[in-house]
Amino acid sequence: QQRNRPWKPLEAKPAPWQCDQTDFAALACTLEPEKEPPPQLPTREGRDAESKRQLELAKKHFSAECCARNLELANDAIEKRPVKDMRVPNGQTQSFEDMRSILNEKIRQRAAAGQEYMPNFYNIDGRPEDGFFLIKEDSHD
Repeated sequence: QQRNRPWKPLEAKPAPWQCDQTDFAALACTLEPEKEPPPQLPTREGRDAESKRQLELAKKHFSAECCARNLELANDAIEKRPVKDMRVPNGQTQSFEDMRSILNEKIRQRAAAGQEYMPNFYNIDGRPEDGFFLIKEDSHD
């Protein structure tokens, strides 16, 4: 690298746009964008009409989406068949807590007597998709 190399004089290149003027102030005036008139503000009636139109459009789209969503959910429905020969007991049904306490008491009695105390789980023939069922001694299945 040379430290004291001579500098070339700068050249003025012509502008990429067509311009007949050489005065900078006159040139700056021509480069400013043309002023457009300010936009007309809507009147109150116009704003009310536009908001009413948008509200009606929103209601229309909302109802269309609800109908489409309901049809999507209807396609996901799975048919469940009732259990064959299932009998429902007559009279008042027990609460879940009462049934749980009765089952726990029976399990404790069998465990104390040294008998098998685990409940039995069964799979119904022809219905493997329903999973396993808990069968009790006093069930009505």
